[in-house]
Amino acid sequence: AFAYQHRLLDIELNLFTANALWFLVDFCYYGFHRTSHRVRWFWAAHVTHHSSERMNFSTAMRQNATNIFNGGWLFYVPLAFLGYNPVWIGVCYALSLVYQYFIHTTLVGHLGFLERFLNTPSHHRVHHATNPRYLDRNYAGVFIVWDRLFGTFVAEGERVSYGTRKPLRSWNPWVAN
Repeated sequence: AFAYQHRLLDIELNLFTANALWFLVDFCYYGFHRTSHRVRWFWAAHVTHHSSERMNFSTAMRQNATNIFNGGWLFYVPLAFLGYNPVWIGVCYALSLVYQYFIHTTLVGHLGFLERFLNTPSHHRVHHATNPRYLDRNYAGVFIVWDRLFGTFVAEGERVSYGTRKPLRSWNPWVAN
């Protein structure tokens, strides 16, 4: 709210600005997600999501109870300073999470030309892998272009092993959190 009250521009919502915001929110997500793998503070909240040794829709729902408190929202504040309404930012973020729910699957193979610009189940399986070749790759939310642009993209090739390098070895949600 503070950032939006002190915004640089008054951005009206139209088809162009809505699409721009969709890409910008996804870019912020990429930064947040990559940071969640590289900075221990953020990894402590994100590791719960990666602890599943299977890849299915329930993996998408495996979230840490502290996510709301870890400061991830700070990655989106520049959009409000720029002039995007925080409600629109939240809507784009929510739609991104809905999309990401469906990429947590082994039931869908490669998606042809869509693999060039969208994050697909194949790309996201790589992200959840413990294979050394795949570690810390494919951070995309919706658009895989960020990974291609910043050199973090790896295509799925070898069979994927899921989980974390040090397995959780517990079904207890308290332990996972």
